[in-house]
Amino acid sequence: MSVPPACAQAVYDAHTELELVSGVAAVVAGEPFDLAVRMKTDPGWHVYWKNSGDSGLPVSIRRDLPDGFKAGDIHWPVPERLEEAGLTTYGYPMGVFLISEITPPASLAGDTVTLKAHIDWLACERICVPGKADLLLNLPVGEAASPSAWSYELAQTRKQWPRPSP
Repeated sequence: MSVPPACAQAVYDAHTELELVSGVAAVVAGEPFDLAVRMKTDPGWHVYWKNSGDSGLPVSIRRDLPDGFKAGDIHWPVPERLEEAGLTTYGYPMGVFLISEITPPASLAGDTVTLKAHIDWLACERICVPGKADLLLNLPVGEAASPSAWSYELAQTRKQWPRPSP
């Protein structure tokens, strides 16, 4: 039996392209996987870290997962320090992958699962523009996990996560 590929549609608003992406090509019952909001800003624009600093607002993610699915905390890569007009903020000038671990239930019915998220953010250059998007990702249900086309980028993002201080 052939499994349909993952299907997501990118959304563009407030000088930012967003997409819901997965670290696996198919969901396997009971096996955790990475789910990320990919944000890519236009040149010169940035979005904010969870602690935005002197101004700005952090990205807000509200996930809508199928029954029985559990979501872990959102992992925020180390941001860049941004200075302008005497204000210090923290954010991502090129965009960011905001990753959380998703655990599906021990049994899955059907051929696909639909994962959704609502995102609110503030994109800034010299002015700030609020953005919002509803994202959707359809993933096939499979017998075995295999890396997705996004697995390399997600692994690189993991390397940028803050490390505990000794």
